Amino acid sequence: MKVGKVIKIKVAEVNRLLFLIVILWLPVLLLSCSDEKDEQRIDEEQKEGIRVDFGNEVGYTPEDLKNWPHVLFVFENKECVEVQESSDNASLFVSSVGDRMVALTYESKENLSWGTMTSGVPLTSYHLSVKDVNKDIPQVWMGQMTVVAEEGNNLSLKPVTSVMKVDFVHAPEAFESLSFVLPGMANRVRVDSGELESVGNLSADKEIRVTKQESGKETVVFPMSDSGRWNLACRLALKNGETVEKTLLIPAGIKTGQALEISVDFANYEVDGTCRLIYRYAVYGMSKWTSHTMDIALKEEAPVKEENRYYKVSVLQKDGTWKEVDVHYALCSDAPGHHGSIWNDWNNSKRLRDTMSFVNFTHDFDAPVKIRVQKKKSFGSVKIRPSTYGITPVNVGDNTIEFTLPQWEKRKVSVEFDGDRFYNLMILPNRPDPDRPDPDNLPAGMKYYGPGEHNPERITLKEGETLYIDEGAVVYGKVAVSGSHVTITGRGILSGAKLAHTGGTYAHGALLIETNANRLSNRGYFTISGITVVDSPNWTLSVYNTDHVMIDNINILCWILNGDGIDLCSVTDATIQDCFIRTYDDCITLKVNSLSVTATRDIRIRNNLIWADYARGIVIGPESGTNTRAGISDCTIEDCVIMEYPTNLLETSSSKLNCDGAGLSVSQYPSGGATSGTIENITFQNIVIDNISQKGRPMVIWQKANQDHALIKNVTYRNIQILDEANRCQASGIYTNGNTISGLVFDKVTYNGTPIHQSGKWTVDKPENVDIIHQ
Repeated sequence: MKVGKVIKIKVAEVNRLLFLIVILWLPVLLLSCSDEKDEQRIDEEQKEGIRVDFGNEVGYTPEDLKNWPHVLFVFENKECVEVQESSDNASLFVSSVGDRMVALTYESKENLSWGTMTSGVPLTSYHLSVKDVNKDIPQVWMGQMTVVAEEGNNLSLKPVTSVMKVDFVHAPEAFESLSFVLPGMANRVRVDSGELESVGNLSADKEIRVTKQESGKETVVFPMSDSGRWNLACRLALKNGETVEKTLLIPAGIKTGQALEISVDFANYEVDGTCRLIYRYAVYGMSKWTSHTMDIALKEEAPVKEENRYYKVSVLQKDGTWKEVDVHYALCSDAPGHHGSIWNDWNNSKRLRDTMSFVNFTHDFDAPVKIRVQKKKSFGSVKIRPSTYGITPVNVGDNTIEFTLPQWEKRKVSVEFDGDRFYNLMILPNRPDPDRPDPDNLPAGMKYYGPGEHNPERITLKEGETLYIDEGAVVYGKVAVSGSHVTITGRGILSGAKLAHTGGTYAHGALLIETNANRLSNRGYFTISGITVVDSPNWTLSVYNTDHVMIDNINILCWILNGDGIDLCSVTDATIQDCFIRTYDDCITLKVNSLSVTATRDIRIRNNLIWADYARGIVIGPESGTNTRAGISDCTIEDCVIMEYPTNLLETSSSKLNCDGAGLSVSQYPSGGATSGTIENITFQNIVIDNISQKGRPMVIWQKANQDHALIKNVTYRNIQILDEANRCQASGIYTNGNTISGLVFDKVTYNGTPIHQSGKWTVDKPENVDIIHQ
């Protein structure tokens, strides 16, 4: 672009002899018109400003780029002083010289939006955004220059976007399509700096599907917001309905101005049933390419099914025959025995984890269901818990027992041989799904995984979408929920076992199911039901800033340290019901933490089986907001069974008073401030604490010390039974640490039938700070 003042031109004096020819009317008229044109030309030429010219690079710039819409921003002293928009690059003219100019051009305005087109506002307001990364994106080019006083300045544009081409070579008749996901795409470029951003609910993974007939298809993509390594998750579909899913690790993210190619070469398909996937990239116009390849087997023999080394399980059918059902493994942790040794052993390299088993068959449950379990080794005794279900096993010989699940409400049970709770067997049956979709006619917005193993690694659910994991399916990967009105359901298994389990002091792996990662405030209507979730590398189900949540009839098994089961953070109107949850860290926790800020309230937790291997079972807190912002209120926990809580965390506390570990816990410490938000209107009722381990503590209320009088009020415990056949568990207790508890009611809270405060299993530290009523 050339910069300089437009030269001023003075008008010549009008010929003084004109008065001599006034008698010639027509010539006078013509001369008058000429004068008007001269004056108009003078006015135009006397304007000062900048005419924009763009430099081009032959063989690099698209031929029609000059005809695209152009926008020019003029900056002076880090302030935008002028914005001009033109239909092409030949018409831009600005009156402000400034000290720096930035130009952007784009193929079309479709799917793009500007932050602002007005001068004089903050620099962060100037940006160009993609409305939806999963829709067609036009090419965007950008350039900037520093203005100098001399002639010869020029402005060259370079691409912001990249173009990805997909090719199929020697594609056989059996092949149908390739689908893949580009994760973490940016959706905004800042005008002042050229910085790429991923903001708001616009950011998402980009999903691309190319059929065999579309070979050679080109797609424009924005760069990735993170330039680090990523996983190219691909799915190859065959015409017979089979799919093959593979993941290729790419060391560097997609950057600005790259040519990208994905090709699938089937040259060896007829020989050995394989194809080769090639991903390569280069800077636009350059001949040097960087390539990554992966061979994929499309004709695989079915894997030999591994027999469970612990149990064989069968279910009696209506016709009198026994049907064997699949037995699955899940790691768990003997925390009291190994906690100090397994901390930071993220990949179980020390082999100190234990292996429980579970089955999750379907049955209509229109009558009691009879189960047969054969243990592969001999045993002396067996118990079926919860104890209150009253299920008695019968030894039928050959290390085999039989028992009956009496009704739907008592179908989830733990089978424990010789008191072993770390190699136990969980029975987790379900009813067939009456809303199971037709795999050949899926509704719009549904992502379906049928029987068999799948490894998508990452699944993104946008507004209104459904993930369905069918019975018999095992899906390995993280689920990211990036919209409202999202459902996860089915009868299959979601596993994090193939995701990286890493960390420093705490686990840093992926949150297995994460809603609202950007912590937006307008999310709602999230439902998850029916599935079993195992082996998360971090929190299992993370729900942030989301209202109207239904968590119904799921099972969670997680062994990793700080691997919570369900975390509700700044959530309003949620129900957690009919779930079995076994985790190393908190099974269910209600929070207001430094990332969520607003209140957590109106929560219902009912009819759940809770099994904590180390930290807490059900906990109100521990992060409890601040007294200047928000707290936790209006929560009911009812009809639950605490299956296990084995740890006396008081032993790790120097003061013996600052620990909140228990089967039922109310824990209050501030998140981001000096004093916690108030915890109020909490009810625990109709709960059984079922023979937890010797060092386990049934209940605790605990407030962090050195707060400015944090408050817990209006908490009721009603009809709570602590069952302890061996008379071995620890005492429940209240620890205010100088804070205040008011309106605390214990109504029919018993230890082996004795009122808790008369049982010898009860401690109140600083009773003067507690307003308590025993009934």
